[in-house]
Order: sequence, then C-alpha cells, then structure tokens
Amino acid sequence: MVNKLLSALLTSLCLCLLLAFMEYTPGHERDEHTYYFTFSSLLMIYLIYAVPITIVAGIPLSLLIESIDKKIFIRSKVKRYFMQVGLFTLAGITVALIFLLMNSGNVLHRVFDLDRYLIFIIPSLLFYHISLVIRFINRKRKRHHDPLF
Repeated sequence: MVNKLLSALLTSLCLCLLLAFMEYTPGHERDEHTYYFTFSSLLMIYLIYAVPITIVAGIPLSLLIESIDKKIFIRSKVKRYFMQVGLFTLAGITVALIFLLMNSGNVLHRVFDLDRYLIFIIPSLLFYHISLVIRFINRKRKRHHDPLF
C-alpha cells in the first residue's frame, strides 16, 4: 500500500510540474498591469487538486486492476503489459466520466469531447508506469537485502 501511495504522490507531482511549466508565463513575456501566478503558486494550486484525486481515485482503481489481473491468467509479459495499459486507460476514462457527469450543462457535448478524457488518461497511465518503476526498484533492493519499502 505504501508503494501505491508513493506512486500517487509521484504521479501528482510529475503531472503538476508539467502543468505548471505549461501555464507559467516567464517575466519577459508578461504584460503590464496583468497578474501572473508564480511557478510555485501554480504548482501548489495544481497539487491541491491533483493529490486528493489521485489518492482517492488512483489507489482504489489500481487495487481493482491488480485484482482483475490476478484473476486473468496471461503468461506473456507483453500481453499482460498491454492488458494493464488498457485497464488503466479504462480507469482514466471512468474517472473522466464521473467528473464530466458531475458538472452541470450540456452533458452529451462534454461526454463526446475526447480531449477532456486525456486529462484523466495521461495521469492514469503515468500512475501505472511510476508504479512499475517502484516495483522494479523494490525487486532490485530485495535482491540486495536492502529494503526501502
């Protein structure tokens, strides 16, 4: 469970760093009489939203995907990888649908707006790949009898 929490926190941090970098306006490009957030302010604002969503949605969905994975017998590591990528993509779509349906307005227009799904699919896949890296590091440490987690 610690690995899942670490994956969620690292996913949130990576995603928020990317978003803050994309939204930050350097000093030489700023207009006079216009307020701009600092990079650290943008990062903190994004983290306030991303961390709870990643923990509340990411960890339980990741545990659900692991239980599904255990029930499906696939020998090939490549096939298992692509199955898990597909499941994490579906998890991202599920969270996107929940958030899109919670908002008021034209629901059908938003449901079929594919760009909105990427905002949830990308963190979902990032979470999966970060958890793979953490799992790999833990296996290496266990072989050397130096437990980290």
